Amino acid sequence: MNEETNETVAEAATETGAIDTGDTVVIGLIDRPDGPRAMLRYPDGEIDTVAPGDLTRTGRIIAIDTEQVIVADSRGQQTLTMPTTG
Repeated sequence: MNEETNETVAEAATETGAIDTGDTVVIGLIDRPDGPRAMLRYPDGEIDTVAPGDLTRTGRIIAIDTEQVIVADSRGQQTLTMPTTG
């Protein structure tokens, strides 16, 4: 933990089993003046910051809002959401 990371964030970020590491998951949603972004974590641990229209390993990003990311591939659309705790 560095001096810029508070204790609560550090504990949540290192909690074992907090997210399903076998699937692509949303780990962050970012509202920027030039459009929304999302941080995706892939099963191999790679993290990618994406925007609507981007082609990713999971598929094409169709939309990002304050709660979810919509991804489309040859099988259809899927909705990715932030993991919940508790």
